[in-house]
Amino acid sequence: MSTEASKSPSHEVGLQSDSDILEMDTSGASRRRKTPGSGHYEVMESEVIKYINKGYKDTHIPTGEELEKAHHINDSRYPEITFRNLRKAAGWLFENGQITNEEFKRITIAFYNNFDLKKRGGPNYWEDCALLIDAYSDAYAEVMDPTTSGVRTGRVLDIGCGNGRLSVLLIELAKRTKMKEVVFNDLLPEHIEATRKYIGEVYQTNTDDEVTVIDGVKIRFEAGDFAEVAKKKNLGKFDIVTAMWFVTSEILSLVSSEELRRVRLDFFKKIRLLLPKHGIFIEDIPESGLAGFYKISRYYTYELLQERGVLMQNPNHPESAPEAINMSLTNIPDKNHPYHIRCLEFNGSHEALLKAAGFYKKTSTVGDIPTKATAEVEPDFISMFSNNTSLQIIRNKMQSLSQDFTYRDPEEPQKWRKKILYLWGARG
Repeated sequence: MSTEASKSPSHEVGLQSDSDILEMDTSGASRRRKTPGSGHYEVMESEVIKYINKGYKDTHIPTGEELEKAHHINDSRYPEITFRNLRKAAGWLFENGQITNEEFKRITIAFYNNFDLKKRGGPNYWEDCALLIDAYSDAYAEVMDPTTSGVRTGRVLDIGCGNGRLSVLLIELAKRTKMKEVVFNDLLPEHIEATRKYIGEVYQTNTDDEVTVIDGVKIRFEAGDFAEVAKKKNLGKFDIVTAMWFVTSEILSLVSSEELRRVRLDFFKKIRLLLPKHGIFIEDIPESGLAGFYKISRYYTYELLQERGVLMQNPNHPESAPEAINMSLTNIPDKNHPYHIRCLEFNGSHEALLKAAGFYKKTSTVGDIPTKATAEVEPDFISMFSNNTSLQIIRNKMQSLSQDFTYRDPEEPQKWRKKILYLWGARG
């Protein structure tokens, strides 16, 4: 796992040559450095209004020359991000013109129904395990810090759990830290059922009931919008909330730049309401400020959305940047799922959003996403944790597996991807 501090510059550096967009660290060295939180501070309502109305300050908009240089990377070996295939994906996505929020939700649900999350997420698995162990350990230390004044709940919420790929690890971490309850949530009932089945098989226990107890930890399964479920069932607050594998990048609107900002700010505010003071929110997002796959995708997507007039500048705020520069369209090599779109905020804009929603940054870590896995092996977390093995040793095992079962070609940096894992603290 190659990691580094994720301190965004005030301006994104433009492409100076064809190789700039490909430049990445090929050393494979493992390194990890965290940026400390900037403390506890208040956000005035004017800052929230400024965020909504004026957009992202100092965001670099690619010039025609830079877009032209990016097209030199168009290669049939990379079907997910060739401009020709992304144009097809945009055609499918905007086939019926402008997309309402309701229509986008329907499209997202249709995309994930019967989608093989395990197969698509295989290369991410080991890296995610190592990152989550690090993040959870840091989060637990924060919420148990006696110097903080927040009321502890002993509860964990996992938003967007998918098919449960990280569920057993979360349960074992909860057991190790004597948490009382873990709630798994996903928008799709099918995903919740897959998670329920997977946990039942691993622990050889009946998970048909709404609440299952595993070694003293209550396990709940809740399908639907997390905020609506929490309110309807009075779920209360959680010490730790997780949203892994780019869940938060898929919260978006294609109606307008202003509507996208409103939708995303509202989403993070709802998460903040579920946390006590100094509770921790863990998320990962694609890193698109650095050269590589996501930056190429973002540049191409900007050009395609610009052609359609989607997520452009608000004429009433000409100083703001169009949200189209933050979007990433991907062509999926699957006839049933021909496209995918995410919001990849960069250049400090994501931090501005979370600040406006009521969070302060604790840490941020940049990690690699393997190109592909050459073998699929699932860890026996129960055995690892039952032997009183330290979290650091378990984490190092995940790190080793990530390296052992991953093939990466240093000559194909176009396919290289990175992610940022954030720990956000809830302000009082």
